[in-house]
Amino acid sequence: MKRRYIVGLLGLSAIAGLAFAPRASTIPFQYRVKIYEGQTLTHTEVLNGGTGWSYEIPNSSVDRINIVPDNNDTNIGRLTFTGDDTQNIDVILGTGTSLGLGVDPTEVGNNWAGLDTSGGSATFRLYGGITGNLTNSILVEQLDRFDADGAIQALVQADDPYSTYFLVFANSVSAAGSIDCVNGAIDEINIVNDCNGSITADGASGAIDSIVINGGLYANIDTSGILDNLNVDDDIGTTIAHVSIGALQINNIAADAIFADIVADSSGSNGRVRRIETRGIGDFNGSLSLREFHEIGGTGTIELDILGDLNADITFTKQLNSMGTITIIGDLAADATIDIFRHLTGDITIGSGGLKGQIIVNSGDASGTWTGTVTVGGTGLTGVPTYTQIGLGGGTVGVVGFDCYKYACTPAYTSSTRPEMSGDFEVTIRHYGPVKWTSGMPFLIEYCLDQSCGTWADRSSGFEATLSADKRNIVITPVGDATALGEYRISPITTGDPALKCDGITAVTNPLVASYRYDVKYNG
Repeated sequence: MKRRYIVGLLGLSAIAGLAFAPRASTIPFQYRVKIYEGQTLTHTEVLNGGTGWSYEIPNSSVDRINIVPDNNDTNIGRLTFTGDDTQNIDVILGTGTSLGLGVDPTEVGNNWAGLDTSGGSATFRLYGGITGNLTNSILVEQLDRFDADGAIQALVQADDPYSTYFLVFANSVSAAGSIDCVNGAIDEINIVNDCNGSITADGASGAIDSIVINGGLYANIDTSGILDNLNVDDDIGTTIAHVSIGALQINNIAADAIFADIVADSSGSNGRVRRIETRGIGDFNGSLSLREFHEIGGTGTIELDILGDLNADITFTKQLNSMGTITIIGDLAADATIDIFRHLTGDITIGSGGLKGQIIVNSGDASGTWTGTVTVGGTGLTGVPTYTQIGLGGGTVGVVGFDCYKYACTPAYTSSTRPEMSGDFEVTIRHYGPVKWTSGMPFLIEYCLDQSCGTWADRSSGFEATLSADKRNIVITPVGDATALGEYRISPITTGDPALKCDGITAVTNPLVASYRYDVKYNG
């Protein structure tokens, strides 16, 4: 009996527990849209989570709309507001009574299907944040600040900033997401992880003050004004997908590595850049076009600082002036060019054996000069523009029109005395920059038995010329088998189709190479 009594008590307890257990709620999470005139609440719309709503502002006295979810698990539907009057209406996520003026908002709700206020004449101004993802676009007249603890998966667009504020903070931006200030300045963009969506700030007042990305940047950046700061913890772009970055002027860009085509618009006196850098051992791949390096809005180092290799073409539409420096810890890659329209008065430093590509001075054929320093592996080039150092990596630094790099020819000069050669006749004339000709033999090749000969004979027709892949070298070989022993002197043709000209430059008309003569003695 005792045992049965205990079992009975346990059975009653279980039954009681089932009988009095609380019932699961069937009411979905909700959010409320509250319409205010001043401090007076005039309308409340209660909506199930995720449900959208459209509302036409009834009069000019409405000045605030609050979007208030039950909790942070509540999804907010797509909201559309229109107003025919011209008043300002603050749209605030949460219970706040005024815009935040850029300060951190208290995030509310979960995912949001976005906001559209593009219809009508009223000016809607957005402030607030969510704990989840933005799943559809925000189209609003003015943006104070919007935060998403999740991903921005759609367009965030405002016609203008609110006052001086246009701030967006997010965990990430997907490839479907983007941020756009149609006519004004972006104050700050802060992304915790990767940014795969574009960022733009256009119009007469367009500018971007700061973009900070703790992950990588894999989308385009564009502004009609100054890009003051772009700081990326990981890479900008990838080896197979370069991004584009455009601005009127650029104050600072920094990343681990850069795979991008960067343009500072050089119209008028714009196109200035203060600093671009890679960290660690990061390379710069792509291109950079600018007017010149210059201080922008304050002091600081003025330079292109690449801690890896420079695999990008750099084009100065004016000059590399004395304020600017280029530092390449690794190589100037073989297929990379630093193209300077006029003067080189600044400094270029390249790692040991790293001058593999081309540096062109006076690319515009505009009387540009080389008075700055170029240092390779700790050794400064001397006797410029016809410096004598060799073994620098295979590339060259040249001033238009390019001269003969006699100390790198084959056979090479070792001093002012002409070289000699034996064996098969083959001469390689090397230049300080790329060259071209239309057809025929680009050299006058003259022969004499010895240097005391009074008459030199034209033997040009007995030879042929072949241009190397890098366009700096011209190999001269005889057409026939027999070549007379003695003295030869070689000089570039200046007229007609055989005229030897500078190539790969900015100038519309390709100028002639420098007037030079290369002498060699052939001993057979």
